[in-house]
Amino acid sequence: MKKITAILGAVSLTVLATIVHAQGKKGESDAAFERGDKVFGVGLGVGTAYTYYGSHSYSYSVLPALALIYDQGLIDKVGPGNIGIGGMVAWQQTNYKYGNGDKANWTNFYLGIRGTYHLTILKEKNNHFDPYGGASFGMRVMNYNDTRYNESYHTTYPTIGLFVGARYYFTPLFAAFAEVGYDVAVLKLGVNLRIK
Repeated sequence: MKKITAILGAVSLTVLATIVHAQGKKGESDAAFERGDKVFGVGLGVGTAYTYYGSHSYSYSVLPALALIYDQGLIDKVGPGNIGIGGMVAWQQTNYKYGNGDKANWTNFYLGIRGTYHLTILKEKNNHFDPYGGASFGMRVMNYNDTRYNESYHTTYPTIGLFVGARYYFTPLFAAFAEVGYDVAVLKLGVNLRIK
């Protein structure tokens, strides 16, 4: 009975994988990013754009930024590329510990929209590679709390960012990405899932 269950499970997984692969298959001459594509991403960022206190004489730590990104193909064939629009939600925290044990921390939350331009000039040679650049506009919410000076405050203000990046699709649905720019982190690395 265990053998039959294992065989049925293996056959079911094979059929499911074939169906998912067929649904996500792109033609050999298709661009890596085009109208109608919906790409979700999650990434970690380092080199925070928000730094505090120049001295490292006390305990100082910057947690990696966590970013959730969405990009949807909007317009094809605009010059040598395609246009996308989407958004990003990100979180980052910096902690500072004074010599006497008191602490200060800054928590940043970012919510914004992004416009992207994806180059398609390489699609004939490699439609797995998706280089892009873009701009973002959003709101940054920063909370500060300092137990040494008994201070805390909350600020919200608009912020803009520019970035360049690239995705590489290992399968028609799964990619890895890297971005360099100015928003919540200077460098972001992560993974993407495309839904057609």
